[in-house]
Amino acid sequence: MMDLRLQAPDGASTLSLDGATATMGELRAAVAARHAIPAAEQQLLAGFPPVPLASEDSALLSHVFDGAQG
Repeated sequence: MMDLRLQAPDGASTLSLDGATATMGELRAAVAARHAIPAAEQQLLAGFPPVPLASEDSALLSHVFDGAQG
């Protein structure tokens, strides 16, 4: 499981997703459901300093976050 901390205009929250099987599309859908931000309007960042996560909806979170840690 991956615990992902979200910071949104309406506050912070944490999502738990299976990083081995969850996709960017599922992450975007979960953010939309939790914070009412349409996927097309989301800006997803990771790492320090934060860098944008620009990836296809079908990309596995495990691969996306491995690349973000640079």
